[in-house]
Amino acid sequence: MEKSKVMQIVKLKNHSPTFHDVWRKFNDITKNIAFSMVLDLFPITPLEMKTLQNAIRLAEPFYQFPSETQLLEIIIPRIYNQVKQKVLNTIKSDLLKGVKSVALTIDGWNGRSIADYMSVTIHYWTEEYECRHLLLQLESLPRTWNTAQDLFHLIENVLLKYGLSEERTESVHIVTANGNNIVKAISMSDKWIRIPCFARLFQQTVDDVLRSFPHLDELVTKCRYLLAAIWTKSATDVEFHKSKLHSSCILDDIVPSWNSIFDIFDSLLKLRSTLQIFLEEADLPAKGLAEADWETIESYVQMFSLLKQASVLFSEEAYPPLSLYLPTIRGILELMESMNLNNQLSVQLIRSICSRFGHINTNQSMIIAMVLDPRFKTRLLAEDEQFAVFDMVKGKMLSVDRDERQATRGDTDRIEHFADQSLKTYFTKIETKKAADDTDGRLAEAELTYYLCQNVVPMNTAINQWWKGNCRHFPKLAKLARIYLSVPAVQVCSERAFPNKRGFIVDSRAELLTSQVNVLDLMRISFLNSNLGQFRDDVDL
Repeated sequence: MEKSKVMQIVKLKNHSPTFHDVWRKFNDITKNIAFSMVLDLFPITPLEMKTLQNAIRLAEPFYQFPSETQLLEIIIPRIYNQVKQKVLNTIKSDLLKGVKSVALTIDGWNGRSIADYMSVTIHYWTEEYECRHLLLQLESLPRTWNTAQDLFHLIENVLLKYGLSEERTESVHIVTANGNNIVKAISMSDKWIRIPCFARLFQQTVDDVLRSFPHLDELVTKCRYLLAAIWTKSATDVEFHKSKLHSSCILDDIVPSWNSIFDIFDSLLKLRSTLQIFLEEADLPAKGLAEADWETIESYVQMFSLLKQASVLFSEEAYPPLSLYLPTIRGILELMESMNLNNQLSVQLIRSICSRFGHINTNQSMIIAMVLDPRFKTRLLAEDEQFAVFDMVKGKMLSVDRDERQATRGDTDRIEHFADQSLKTYFTKIETKKAADDTDGRLAEAELTYYLCQNVVPMNTAINQWWKGNCRHFPKLAKLARIYLSVPAVQVCSERAFPNKRGFIVDSRAELLTSQVNVLDLMRISFLNSNLGQFRDDVDL
């Protein structure tokens, strides 16, 4: 027995890998190099490639490292074609299984060359309540292609390419910015429903307030200069930093975020006393802030803290749903009203929010999405609003059921060939149809009432999983949930598609990558960067 075990160990040690084993291992190495390039945006500079090549050579001395030409012209295009086909097959399969409504996020921006760019991302829930988020297309467009008609045809062609024709989709929600041409393009189709991007409106709201108070720019400049002087002092006076711990601790707490006025003001306000001590002990050319400056900073932080909380709320989810739109704005306005602030800053902020977000109180999609979110339901609605919203949701439940019956039964409710039927039969069928509609109405009303009577769930609840577990209790509402809760509230998913659009100005790896490859290669890499993670195991070189 012991002898046989020893023989097995000797065989294993002396086992030589076959050609197929070696080929498969080297193929996996090549595939992972390409994956690193598109997922981690690994730059392909000679220095980076040489470093990686030397590291791999230590483990596999006989591996032949692919060249830049092989990666960009053979390997990545091969992966791109496979993933694109996987995306197409996934969408077609989901459509056959019952997906009828989808959402798109569309974003466009100017490129450095003569071309502009436009990305289209699709979002929907499957019949199993699984969230799908797929980049469909990153398109390079001539700058003459910017009319509403051009944008309409581009969106239409993308939908047709993936089998999302008007006959196969009941509705398409499209999240966009407020550009005139894209707004007009979406209005050209009866089945397209435009949703303004929450993040864009949010930023425009802040910009409205800042434009109304030009003296804030001077204050921001003063604060930035002050922070710059502190950091310069800390870098040149190490001994002072070590000996005066109680003063220089401010250097560990203040992060000079030049992209956020709120962060600068909030940090300075929290460390006001420490900052004053630091300025007294340190011989700095920068002057401190006057009392009026501190009052302005305090007022700014107090007002914009709610907006900051809203930003954090949206950033906690990769794809914040449309249901957050209405509760967030109503919550901000109600809390601001309870604060009883009468300064000019608060008045202007409320005025700007009402101006930019006034449409949400009449937007049917946003209202229905909020009701269908088990975290909110109708809790933020006034009593008189609840009755109107109840009827709105009930009507949409019946409409979806009616459309579904017509699609499955071929509209058999319609009475044809009147010459072959008696008048008595005609009246009987009309009465039967009316009774069926009354029954459907009562069932929908009972289901909606039971749903609204249930308690709301915690904010960290995954709403798609909640509906997956409760779809049998609320079958009609579950159909609506798949339509409205799959719609994102922001465009950020589309903005992630293109490297220069993702804050890559400060990301040296991606900035280097975008300067090394041409537009076609970059669009392939961006497509794979968004979609490869979902189909990584299915790719084969």
